[in-house]
Amino acid sequence: MFIGHFAVAFAAKKVAPKASLGTLVFAAVFLDAVWPVLVLVGVERFRIVPGFTAINPFDFGPCSSRSSIKR
Repeated sequence: MFIGHFAVAFAAKKVAPKASLGTLVFAAVFLDAVWPVLVLVGVERFRIVPGFTAINPFDFGPCSSRSSIKR
């Protein structure tokens, strides 16, 4: 999962060479780092549905901010 985030950070470094790579990596993984906290406080919700996908069993549902970002 994080390999894709690092790839985005490295690609952004190529486009903006003056930007710090650490800042770019932080920006790429920030929402994934904050998401578990949002789940704990009740802002985000998900269900575990065995067999939902081949990779993981998480169903984020239509009201999740993660699904609205993907659109």
